[in-house]
Amino acid sequence: MMNFLSDLSLSTRIVSSLILGILVGLFVGESALSIQWIGEVWIRLMQMTVLPYVVVSLISGVGSLNKTLAKSLAVRGGLLLLLFWFVAAVTIFAMPLAFPQWQDASFYSSTIIHNVKPFNPIEIYVPNNPFNAMANSIVPAVVLFCIAVGVALIGHKDKALVVDNFKVFTDVLAKVMGFMVQLTPIGVFSIVAVSAGTMTLEQLTHLEVYFVIYIAASLFLTFIVLPLLIAMLTPFKYIDIISFSRSALLTGFISQNVFIILPMLIENSKEIFKHYQLDSEQNEHVVDVIIPVTFNFPNAGRLLALLFIPFAAWMSGSELKLSQYPEFLSTGIFSLFAKAQIALPFLLDLFHIPQDLFNFYIPSSIINGKFDTMVSVMNLFAFSLIITAGLVGQIHFNYKRIIKNTLIICASLFVMVLLTRFLLFSIVDTSYTKDNLVMNMSMPENTPYVKSIVYDKRRIDIEQPYTPEVLNNNLLEQIKQRGVLRVGYRPDRVPLSYLNNDHELVGLDIELIRYLANDLGVKLAFYPMQWDKKAELLNQREVDLLTGIAYDTPNLVNMELSLPYIELNLKAPK
Repeated sequence: MMNFLSDLSLSTRIVSSLILGILVGLFVGESALSIQWIGEVWIRLMQMTVLPYVVVSLISGVGSLNKTLAKSLAVRGGLLLLLFWFVAAVTIFAMPLAFPQWQDASFYSSTIIHNVKPFNPIEIYVPNNPFNAMANSIVPAVVLFCIAVGVALIGHKDKALVVDNFKVFTDVLAKVMGFMVQLTPIGVFSIVAVSAGTMTLEQLTHLEVYFVIYIAASLFLTFIVLPLLIAMLTPFKYIDIISFSRSALLTGFISQNVFIILPMLIENSKEIFKHYQLDSEQNEHVVDVIIPVTFNFPNAGRLLALLFIPFAAWMSGSELKLSQYPEFLSTGIFSLFAKAQIALPFLLDLFHIPQDLFNFYIPSSIINGKFDTMVSVMNLFAFSLIITAGLVGQIHFNYKRIIKNTLIICASLFVMVLLTRFLLFSIVDTSYTKDNLVMNMSMPENTPYVKSIVYDKRRIDIEQPYTPEVLNNNLLEQIKQRGVLRVGYRPDRVPLSYLNNDHELVGLDIELIRYLANDLGVKLAFYPMQWDKKAELLNQREVDLLTGIAYDTPNLVNMELSLPYIELNLKAPK
């Protein structure tokens, strides 16, 4: 059996774990939470080597360049990198416009009471303590530190000592990461089983939205934006760009691994120059260097992971504001020098989005990863062609072609967002259903059974003749002697006490009262209260206690209150 599993490819094992996790989760339901710790351990193991790898690979990669190539890359490569980042950022900004509009509600959200700290780019990008930045996964600050050290190494006479040792360390970390990757089927099984066992139909529908948005953005960047940028700045035609990149795109999509495509991209880049009779020894040397160096920088494919943040914000019912996008995109781009497993939890925390939504990213990345790999392959191909063409004087600024291609890209983005929005509105049910969810709730199965009667009238209107009870000894002893705990309630105080669709009295307070009555060994009688006279009726002993009383000054003066058992936060209307 073990030999059979070891003979399977990693991708086959991951897909099998995905399917098995779904089946187990659907079968056992919320019981799958018992294996949640396995997924958490796997995520931590995957995160363990990411920042050390970023540090040593960036320092050695930048430090190994010679001054001439480093200067050319810093100017031309820097500008081109910014252009690609800008295009990816515009796409990430535009795609959330296709999200369907839907209503949401919750009893509690930390974003209501959290004092949002103003964005301070100095704290994010400028490290006063690089080790503190590493410990807190502040990736942009770590990246700046690594680039500074790498640049300082370029002109050092003994840089080979550091660069060679760092490359050895990079290989060691890569082996450790390779071992962790082999554990991916186990981690995926745990995370998917928990998600399938606890995910609601509404959450599954929302995940469908994420898939559609992500795939649309990937195809747009791979087959429209990046090829047209190459055709805009170089002598290569669109049809040839697609033709020469086709094998690398297909291999990347199937393998979901950009690293193993690097040799193929180098050869494809050389072949298209040869096809246009622009090949030379200098071209080949530049291609050999440029692709491995730029592999370490965030590309458009890697940046697509940022789409998860506006999706998570939308899913949690608090969409990102327009004013938050500059902070989100600038911080997110530099955060993705590390892997998404580091960057996304950091960004979720930065924008006060529930961290548990990250569990939806892991299973979705198994499918989406194939598409962002295609984007990464095309991005590296485009970077290689444009930079190499620029270094050998083959950049052509044909303003008519630039304007034409720019208009095609803008029009395509507009049409894609419009069509995606139309598709999502057609297939996704956006009607509000949480009111039905609340009204269909019942008492948890493990709530102790206590014989109880729920009245829809006050005691004074039920008991004839009515005789108010006089407290002549300890109230607790009187309740036990009577054998009934009389409780005053409000039938519309959601979620503390209310009548559900089956006309059963449910809610947090009702559940707590059942536990109290079970401990006292008495029955329960619930009476509706005239709430503006609650203190008077309680003090006249019409009931023994009331539920859902605010811990404020008037109530403290007029009634004897228990210790607080829940904290609620009120949000004033705008």
